[in-house]
Amino acid sequence: KSMSRTSFIVKEPPRVHFNKFFAAVQQRPALWDSSDKDFNNTDVTNLLWNQVAEICGKYKGARAQIEFLR
Repeated sequence: KSMSRTSFIVKEPPRVHFNKFFAAVQQRPALWDSSDKDFNNTDVTNLLWNQVAEICGKYKGARAQIEFLR
């Protein structure tokens, strides 16, 4: 008798996700430190937000920025 396969999606607890998110942002000072030389460089900050989004695996770059600013 064969058993049916069931897929389960395992979600990270919110605390783990936010810890990962804030650690990724913290490692990129151009996103939060106004004295950083790239703080006002949108090409650089867009790239960095995309990196944060990729690390977190949840948002696109612009959405990651909105979540951070909430």
